[in-house]
Amino acid sequence: MLQEEMFEAAVSGFVKAVGKDSLLPVPDLNSANKCRPLHVAVKKNPKWFWQSAKYLPTSFKIHQILTKTEEIDVNVACRTLVEYNKTSNFSVKGSVGSKIMKEVDLDLSGSGMVSIKASFGKVNKCDVDVPTLMQALDKRFVDFRHDFVQEVRQNPRNVLCVVVGTACTINPSVLSSEEDVEGNQKATIALGTTANINEEGAISNETDKVFDLPPETPLAYNVCEILVKEDGGIDLMYTRDGSGGFTAKPGSGVVQADAPPNTELAHTMKPLLSLPEQQRNSVTSAVLKVMEAPADLPVVEELLDDVVDGRKPKPFAEFKSKCTNPAAVLGFLSAIDFQMDTSFTDEDKALIRSLDALFDGLIELSDEQCLALKECNCNFAPAILHVLEQGIAGNPVPLDDPVISILYVKSNNPGQDFIEAMDFGIQDVGNKKSLVTEDDGKTLYAAQQAVYGLWGGL
Repeated sequence: MLQEEMFEAAVSGFVKAVGKDSLLPVPDLNSANKCRPLHVAVKKNPKWFWQSAKYLPTSFKIHQILTKTEEIDVNVACRTLVEYNKTSNFSVKGSVGSKIMKEVDLDLSGSGMVSIKASFGKVNKCDVDVPTLMQALDKRFVDFRHDFVQEVRQNPRNVLCVVVGTACTINPSVLSSEEDVEGNQKATIALGTTANINEEGAISNETDKVFDLPPETPLAYNVCEILVKEDGGIDLMYTRDGSGGFTAKPGSGVVQADAPPNTELAHTMKPLLSLPEQQRNSVTSAVLKVMEAPADLPVVEELLDDVVDGRKPKPFAEFKSKCTNPAAVLGFLSAIDFQMDTSFTDEDKALIRSLDALFDGLIELSDEQCLALKECNCNFAPAILHVLEQGIAGNPVPLDDPVISILYVKSNNPGQDFIEAMDFGIQDVGNKKSLVTEDDGKTLYAAQQAVYGLWGGL
C-alpha cells in the first residue's frame, strides 16, 4: 500500500536527520505499537561484513518472556526531542523510491526523485530509566520454555533486545509525496490518495482524502541488547553495539558469536561454481526464474538459511503459501534436488551454503536492480564485476576501459541497464567520461556477491 511505502520513507528520513547513530526506524505502521518502551525486539546479526544487522519488533513485552511474569515497574520520562517538518528525497531507482513509484503506477525507466514531505510537528522522546530497569531485571530470568524464546535461540545470530526509548509524534500529522521523473511527469500525492495515469501520462486523483498519522505514533526507537546467561539471568548491554546473545557456558559470560565474516567469496561459492556445466546452467536458469518475482527471494533465502544453521525447514505447505510464483520456486528446489523431509549430506550443505550466499546478495537489491540483473548473462559478468569492484574502491571507471566495452556495444544493453540501476552515472573525470557512483558500498557488495554466484568471473 502507498501509505506503508511513504511511512517507511518518512521515518527513514527522520532517523537519518535526527539520530542515525542512535535510533532505529519503525519498520511499518503495523509494527508501530511494538516499538514502545519495554517491548522485545529481535536483532539478527549479519552473515556478511557488508550487511547491516536487522531488527524485528515483537508484540511481547519483556516481562512476558520471563519465568516471573509480573509487569516491571520502571519510570518512563518523556521530553520534546525535535520539531520535525522536513522533505526527504529518494531516487526513483532506490529501494524506497521504486516502491512508491510502483504504487502510483509511474514508469520506472527514467530517472528522478521522489520527495516525501513529513509534517510531524513536535516529536517526543520517551525513555526508560535504564539503571532502574537493570535493577528490576537483576533477579529475573528468561523462560527457556517459552515458545518465542525457543524459536529465537534456534538461530545463533539472533539476539534478544528490549526497547528502552521511543520517538513519537504528539499531534496528528500528514505525509505527502511528490514524484519528479526525468522527462515529463510530476505529481503531488497525499498519503492515502488513489492515483490514476491517463493516456497522456498525467496523474489524476480519484479522491482528496488524506491519510493522517494519529497522535503518539512511534517513528523510531532504540534498544538495549540482552545477554542471557546459562541460567536465564539477564545482563543489559547499554551500548548499541553491545554483545548480547546467549552464553555458551554457565557463568562464562561468553556469547555464542558467529565465526568471523567470510570475505573469501570464491571459497564460499566454489561448491556452486564447481558443478558440472549442464547442472550449473540448470541451477542458474532456475535462480533467474525465481528472480522474476523478487518477493520470493527472501522466502527462498530463509529456507536455505534454516538448512545452513541446522534448523528444520518449515512445513512444505506453509513454505509454498508464502511464494508469489510457486512454480518457479519449486523448479529451483527441484534443480538442486532439495527435499524438505530428508537429511542433508555435507556435500548437500556445502552447495546450499553457496546458494544461501547467492540469495543473501540478491535480497539486498531493489526489485528494479534484481529484474535488470535477471536480463544479463555470463558474458556480461566480468565487465559488471569490474565496475562493481572499482565502485567499492571508490574509483571511477573510464568508458574507454576495454574491460567494460561489452556494456556499450549496442543500445538496449542489459549489462548497461543493470549498471545504471545500481546508480552508476557518467561524469567527466579529468579528461575522460567515466562511470561514477556515490553508493556507500553495501549494495555494491551485495551485487558483486549475486553476480559472482550466478556466473563466476572474479
